[in-house]
Amino acid sequence: MLIPPEALVRTTSEEATAWAENAAFYKNVMCKPWVVTERDQRRAKKKAAGTEQEREAKKGRKQRRKGLEVKRVCGALKRHDRSCGTEKKREP
Repeated sequence: MLIPPEALVRTTSEEATAWAENAAFYKNVMCKPWVVTERDQRRAKKKAAGTEQEREAKKGRKQRRKGLEVKRVCGALKRHDRSCGTEKKREP
């Protein structure tokens, strides 16, 4: 019976069970050395490189999108100026 950390322990037997489960977890999982194989290391490096490339690509998309938004606003202002007759005249 696994008791979530935020749950209230109602009896001493529940508390003893929780302590026993915690001790077993510590003994079976946390006390054993964790071994990362070369394969796992290569995978992790590849995944990290991929996320870095994704970040860069996302940044580039954001910048391009921002540029398009500026172009849209400028175009909208030009159309507005033309429709209102406030467009600047080019001098020869």
